[in-house]
Amino acid sequence: SAIERARSAPVRPGPSYMLGLELLDNLPHDLVRWTDRGLEQAVVERGVDGSCTQLWEPLADEALVRTVQMLQLDTRNAWQAAALVRARSHPGLSVLRPLRICSAWLDVVTARQPCMYVPTSAALLLEGLVRAEPQHSLVLADFDWLPPQPGGALGAPVVQSKAGEETVDRAGRVLDAIDGECDVFHPSDFGMLERLYRAVGGARARTVKTRDFMREYAELEGTETRSGYNPLVEDFSNTSLLLARASDAGAGDERQGSG
Repeated sequence: SAIERARSAPVRPGPSYMLGLELLDNLPHDLVRWTDRGLEQAVVERGVDGSCTQLWEPLADEALVRTVQMLQLDTRNAWQAAALVRARSHPGLSVLRPLRICSAWLDVVTARQPCMYVPTSAALLLEGLVRAEPQHSLVLADFDWLPPQPGGALGAPVVQSKAGEETVDRAGRVLDAIDGECDVFHPSDFGMLERLYRAVGGARARTVKTRDFMREYAELEGTETRSGYNPLVEDFSNTSLLLARASDAGAGDERQGSG
């Protein structure tokens, strides 16, 4: 996998440029929950009949523990902050946004054992990239919001499959995808990704909405339709870009250096 190659590859000197489009949403995530006994991780057990069951056990996976520590997710306040970020990322709906923010915050505050999908694989990928390509510049573009799924877990993925030409929504049931029959894609918390990037040694990182990036860098006169509609700034409202540069990437213009 790209993650294993990044972690084991020899260090490559010199500048490099990395571009990932809708890479993050398909990376594996780990499901954790907050309990009075501390954090627990979800594990999947396959029965002799091939059926799968989700179980809970104390947080122990080494990579997951490190990711949780880097994100400081070991407090209830951190979970509440993550809920607010998720609510604020909803595209549009400016009139309803205060209600959505309040609703999402209350879901986490009042839930007895709130759950969250943690981007463990993204953390490993960023760590390997910083190590193997110490002079890289990085652009990652992906979904910053997807419809909340049943169960209420923060960052829960959309799970879909195909039946002929029809797309079937699996209502977030990740165990349906255990045999590779489904497309599973997560929303990305770009604030978390920024923190992870810096925690693993990256120097600079910032997040921009796709429309703002296009307004700054794209030649919009070439993509505007006759009606004045411009898909580069009016579509993709639920996407963002992470613009990052590694520690050894050299001096340069700050705006360019972040991207």
